[in-house]
Amino acid sequence: MSASTAPDPRLPAQRPGRLAFPASPAQERIWRLRQQDSDNSSDPCDPCDHVSLVFRIRGDLDREALAAALADLMERHEPLRTVFDDSGDGLQQVVLERAELPLTVIEPGRDGAARASADGENAAPEGADRETAVREGTDRKDADRASAYWENPNPEGADRETAVRDVIARLVRRPFALSDEVPLRAGLLRSAPGEHVLVLCVHRIAADGWARGILVRELGTAYRARLAGHAPRLPEPPIQYADWSEWQREQYDERARAAGLAYWRQRLAGDPPALEVPGDRPRPARRSRAGAQEELELPARLTTALRAYREERGVALHPILLAGYAAFLARHTGSGDILAGTSSTHRDDPRLRDLVGQFAVVLPIRLALADGPSFTALVDRAEEALRGARAHDRTRWETVLAETALDGSAPRGPLVQTVLTLQDVEPPQLELAGAKAEQLPVVADSTRYDLEFHVQDCGGALGLRVVYRTELFDGPTVRRLARRWMRLLAAAVADPRLPVIRLDLLTEEERAALTAGLRRRRPPEPVPPPVRLAHLSAGRSPKVAVVDGAAATTWRRLDEAATRLAARLTAAGIGPGSRLAIAAPPDASAVAALLAALRAGAVIVGLDPADPLARNRDLVRRSGALAVLTDAEGPWGVPTLSLGEPGPAPAPSEEPRCPADGTDRTAPAGRPTSAHHPDHPPRTADEAAPAAPTTRLTDAAGAWTGAGAGAGHTAHAGQPALLEWSDHGPLVLDDAALSAQTALLVEAAGVDRAGSVALDAPPGSPVFVRGALAALAARVRLVLDGGGADLVLTASPPAARPP
Repeated sequence: MSASTAPDPRLPAQRPGRLAFPASPAQERIWRLRQQDSDNSSDPCDPCDHVSLVFRIRGDLDREALAAALADLMERHEPLRTVFDDSGDGLQQVVLERAELPLTVIEPGRDGAARASADGENAAPEGADRETAVREGTDRKDADRASAYWENPNPEGADRETAVRDVIARLVRRPFALSDEVPLRAGLLRSAPGEHVLVLCVHRIAADGWARGILVRELGTAYRARLAGHAPRLPEPPIQYADWSEWQREQYDERARAAGLAYWRQRLAGDPPALEVPGDRPRPARRSRAGAQEELELPARLTTALRAYREERGVALHPILLAGYAAFLARHTGSGDILAGTSSTHRDDPRLRDLVGQFAVVLPIRLALADGPSFTALVDRAEEALRGARAHDRTRWETVLAETALDGSAPRGPLVQTVLTLQDVEPPQLELAGAKAEQLPVVADSTRYDLEFHVQDCGGALGLRVVYRTELFDGPTVRRLARRWMRLLAAAVADPRLPVIRLDLLTEEERAALTAGLRRRRPPEPVPPPVRLAHLSAGRSPKVAVVDGAAATTWRRLDEAATRLAARLTAAGIGPGSRLAIAAPPDASAVAALLAALRAGAVIVGLDPADPLARNRDLVRRSGALAVLTDAEGPWGVPTLSLGEPGPAPAPSEEPRCPADGTDRTAPAGRPTSAHHPDHPPRTADEAAPAAPTTRLTDAAGAWTGAGAGAGHTAHAGQPALLEWSDHGPLVLDDAALSAQTALLVEAAGVDRAGSVALDAPPGSPVFVRGALAALAARVRLVLDGGGADLVLTASPPAARPP
């Protein structure tokens, strides 16, 4: 590039000596986001697009050599002397033939005041007044803030490090005027005798994360050369950034543009979800980009496991981490459609390895989790999505947003609210002759996203830096979220075939706290079902337990009948573990038979007397039942025991006048009378309204009778396993299962001891068996005649039964 003049870097872009090129796609996206942030944010001047490097330098430092080395970098890399022009049809990157970089130098004078100079010039003579600004690019506020320490070396609550951090923050936060200011800033603070702090700040539109290492490495080389009295002998760059971006545009023809637009239109079709990770505060109407960061380290065992899984699967680490991040977001947001951002860098061309420029872009990655994929399947989806997004990352984002009708405006901000990046570049080390440089951390204090997870892989333990929006989250919450992500990753690589929805998410601390909370609220020690269902009449003797047509059975009569029948079963040789088939009609005798069988410790094989005898005999044979408890006739193939011998009837005073629905038991069945049950006082005229709608709890998904609540449980120590045998084999019926189903029954419709439950299922079905026992355990009334009740337990539509 040639030019006849060396223009001032702050003059308008169309002056002579400047060469204009179309901005790269990455530069365009950053520019548009910057404009969008300025329009929608309450903080238009923030450093979320600043790449900052800070070094503490101890020893002899030659400021003139340092300033000359910075000038060498400006001369060598065109993006560092580029301004931007958006006045025409498209954004232009305008390369300046020459541009000087003022080096802001801040130091204390003899009188304790901070002074500023530039370009390596020494500070004013000792004792002189404070200089406010020597050259353009020197910020008076930097010197003013620095003097807070030096004018009073020991102020209350302040120290040297605080003053240094304040000056660094000002240098880093000051916005760039990219239309007429080069995107690189340098400041030097003399923090103590023989000690300096160097601050380099470059805008992301000119350099990506990889470029940091290039800048630091070449700055050290140039400084050592200038210190030796000559220019650095670095090889000429094979290509410049503007040439590369122009070549990229030439390669990206109409066919490629159409393919890219079609890809993104398909990937972002419909209404991509706006993820809301539960935080500490609701999202305000006008967003701020104020942020903070937390730094953590992945456990060594997790790092090892991730790398082992990577080798086993033959995939890169990036899709593994991204799949874990998507699963983490799905678990916290409840969404099966995850849209998150991730970075992609195009430096595969060897000519670009040592070139400063912006080659990275944040791509939206959309992953489907609604079908409950395994972690292995989700990694495959993440790998495919990354490959497709990278192949079409040059598509103009403005066109994509217009074609898909997506909105990246306030208050939510960009299209994605969360991002995950993987950085596999070693932190740059500045090597200076005669001085030792130590890199200082720069804490992020702004972000345009809700959450940013940045994973650092330098060969050892994986590091994690989480940047978050402080208007939504607090630090402890973010650390807890980060540890949950790590826990999920550990569970995923331990069993990658497990559906991600079942991966363990709670940290050890959260699990301990939850366990402690449950322990504080834990009810008395659980007891086996026979003990739980014993003494049912205690405190409820005269009240109705079972309503069957025109008859009503009290808790006392039911308890006595079950006790007598259990004694008969024991005398007949039915004991713990014996399998006993029960074929009883849907009345109180069936309920008493269930109680008696459990009290004897038998395994219940439920039969429906209305079913074909051949089917019932086949089930008896397959279950291995020793006997059938029934009054039905027929050849059962095993001995039978009668349901009868209920014993003497109780005194009339103990029998309720009517069942729960107000039907007189002396009247014809189903005919209401004016009589009332003792549990329910007469209604007033105002109360005589239609009953509330009955809640129906349907077993369509097997939640009530399937392998859900009871599966996998074992009986208590010293107690036999109490089972219910169905067509599908044994279903565990220990105390845990009975407790869970009792709670489900009670919570489904707010049923309490004053309520009632109707069973709409065959008497031998799992719904009838478990529903009856759960209702008895909950001490609620059972309705077996289809009458009104607070809750109806009903079976799913019956499948075809074998003959």
